[in-house]
Amino acid sequence: MSQSFRLMAWATHTIPVTPAAPAVPVQPGVRPMATPVSAMPQDTMAWSTPAPAPIPAWELNDLEAQLAELSAPVAQPVAIAPAPVAPPQPAPTPAPAPKAEKPKAEKPKPKPKPEPKDDNRAEKYAGKLRSNLHGKYFKTPTGCFRYAWNVVARSGGRGIGQATQSREGRGKGTEYLGTMIKDGRIKVGDIVYINRKPGADPTSTILSYKPHWFVYIGNGKFADQYGERDSAGMDRMFAGRKIDTIYRTN
Repeated sequence: MSQSFRLMAWATHTIPVTPAAPAVPVQPGVRPMATPVSAMPQDTMAWSTPAPAPIPAWELNDLEAQLAELSAPVAQPVAIAPAPVAPPQPAPTPAPAPKAEKPKAEKPKPKPKPEPKDDNRAEKYAGKLRSNLHGKYFKTPTGCFRYAWNVVARSGGRGIGQATQSREGRGKGTEYLGTMIKDGRIKVGDIVYINRKPGADPTSTILSYKPHWFVYIGNGKFADQYGERDSAGMDRMFAGRKIDTIYRTN
């Protein structure tokens, strides 16, 4: 086929033309839809019609709208003043810890001073006893108890309530008095109580037990209201009686 024939065939070819959709009036500031609603398929009508989006003025070449946009005041950011910051406070100084009190050491109590030894104390006491032998109750037949304790009291010795009691030699006969003097178990100022039943008559009231009291005045001698005697003389005079109690008065 020649070229001229081809041109003629193309020129005579009929092209179907689809009729144009009716023009949709365009509102200022509204973007027209690409496809009119009337031209849409029927199945799309079930969807809600979206609101037309506003068209910027620069797309519409609207000079007045553009000037209005440019001249609109621009919101300035609000400056937020910073919150006041308190100056740093110095850390509180910790209070000093209380000092632990040291326990006070108790002062030792002073020891009582020992009484000065008096080697002549027994001799002095014996001298006082001898000086009071012929006082009250001397030669009184039944006054042995009162006589012995009166001599001790006048000589500065302890009374029967303060004297120390001893059971040394209890139950022994009067012949044992000399042995007790030698052993130091009878001392100057000691009052000896004898009777026939030692321990049975502590108050010396049963006369049938023959109670008797006398005091040792030193140098191996005893004294009662009848006078002075040594241990052998006391044994001869009071044989059959036994030692009950010894009272230490010095």
